[in-house]
Amino acid sequence: MYSSVKHVQIVISLLKQHGISHIVINPGFTNVPIVQGIQNDLDFTCYSIVDERSAMYFAIGLHLKTGERIATTCTSAQATRNYIPGLTEAFYKKVPILAITVSKHPKYDYQRYPQHPIQTSLPEDAVKKTFALPYVSDKNGELQCVRMVNEAILELTHRCMGPVQLNLPILDSDLIQFTVSELPKVRVINRYMQWDVWDINLVNKKIMLVIGECTPMTYKQKTALESFVESQNAFVYVNHLSNYHGKYSVAANILLSTISERQFKNDFQPDILITIGGQSGDYSLLRKLIPGNENEFEHYHISEDGEIVDTFDKLTKVFEVPFALFFTKLSLNQKVPHPYYKLWISAYKSIQIPDRLPLSNIYMAQQLHKQIPQNSTLNFAILNSLRSWSLFELHP
Repeated sequence: MYSSVKHVQIVISLLKQHGISHIVINPGFTNVPIVQGIQNDLDFTCYSIVDERSAMYFAIGLHLKTGERIATTCTSAQATRNYIPGLTEAFYKKVPILAITVSKHPKYDYQRYPQHPIQTSLPEDAVKKTFALPYVSDKNGELQCVRMVNEAILELTHRCMGPVQLNLPILDSDLIQFTVSELPKVRVINRYMQWDVWDINLVNKKIMLVIGECTPMTYKQKTALESFVESQNAFVYVNHLSNYHGKYSVAANILLSTISERQFKNDFQPDILITIGGQSGDYSLLRKLIPGNENEFEHYHISEDGEIVDTFDKLTKVFEVPFALFFTKLSLNQKVPHPYYKLWISAYKSIQIPDRLPLSNIYMAQQLHKQIPQNSTLNFAILNSLRSWSLFELHP
C-alpha cells in the first residue's frame, strides 16, 4: 500500500516513470510515507544504510558501479545536515543523486517545533539545485508538484550531471495513512537535446504554434518556421509581441475573446501546442488552454535554455535547441491542406467590431491603430495596452 499523501504518490510515480530504480534508504520516522511506498514495490531496489553520512558515499559508489541515477531518502531534523559531506563530494564528482529529504509543514518554520531545522539551506556547492515541494492541498498545488518533481529529476543530468535536493513537507498525521493500492499515472516531462532521438508523431495532428514575445526573426528562422508550418496541419497564433506576420499566422486574440470554452474545446483546441519565445501576455489564450487539467493535448516548449516552462499545465516535452533547428528537423518535403488554419482564419474573419466603441482604451486602439506610421517602434507599457491593441491588426 502507498501513502494517501498526494505529493508522496507523485514523487514515487515519477521515480518509476523516469526509470530511477536504486534507492538508498536512511531509516527514520518522517520519511516513512516514502519508504513504505518503495520498499514493497518491485520496480525499486532498496539499500538500507543507518548512517546518513555513510549512505551518501554509498550512493556515490552505487552510481560509479551502475552508471545510473541514484535516489536517497532521509528523515527530518539533522539528517539532511549529515548528507552535506557526501553531497559535496557528489557535486564535485558530478554524480546524479536525487536527495529526497523531508521536513515538517512550512507553518512550523522558525516556531521551535521539535526536529524542524530548515532543510533547504544547503551550501551552494552541495547540490546543483534545491526543489522545495508545496504541501498539496488542491489541484493547483498538485500541478505545481508534478512540474517540480519532473524538473528535479531532469536536473540530475541537465547539461552536466550532479546531485539535486527534493524536499517534501510532511505532517505528523501523514505518517499513518497508507490506503492507496495503486499509484496515479502522473504526467512525465522529458527534455531533448539536438543529439537525442525525438519521439514525435505529428501525423494527423492539429498543431497550434504560439509565438510569445520575440524579436523580429532572421531570414533563416522565418524560413525554417514557414517550411514546418507548410508541411503540417498547423497554424501560427500571434499577437503584436510576436513580431511575426508570416504565412498561416492569425492574430486570434479577438476570436478567443468571443468564443466559449466549450466551443474552443470542441472545435479549436489543438492536439499539439508548440510554444517559442517569451510570454504572450494573452489572457484569452490562457483562459482557453488552461481550464480542465485532463491531458487533452500535449505541449512542446522550445528554448535554448531548456527551462521547464509549463504555463498551460500540459507540458510533456522541452527541446533545448534553437527553434530554427527544431523546425528544420521536423519539416517535411511536402505541402498539405491546412484545415486547422482555415478553421481559425475563417472564424477570425467573421468577427465584426462596431465602428464606434464607447470611450475606452479599446476605443483609442481602434481609432489609432491604422494611423501608426510604417516602420515605427510601438511600446506597450502595460499589459492592458497590449490586450487592447491586440484586438486590431497593425501593418507588418
